[in-house]
Amino acid sequence: MKVLSVDVVNSKLLLTHKKSLVSSKMPCVASYSDLQTGAVIEGCVVSIKQTGLVIAFYNNVKVSASQSAVE
Repeated sequence: MKVLSVDVVNSKLLLTHKKSLVSSKMPCVASYSDLQTGAVIEGCVVSIKQTGLVIAFYNNVKVSASQSAVE
């Protein structure tokens, strides 16, 4: 099991048992300060917009990526 996010206000945990996430050796992004330009990290595409993608990481950290940055 791995904790995806913690909601202290509502006393909720979001857990995963997905094998690829639990056994991943890639860096874990749980805060915006964990993000580094040029780093290769795993995330989940949560929406696709005309301007690019919105990617979610652990602890509800979300980032928008423009199409030119993704290519």
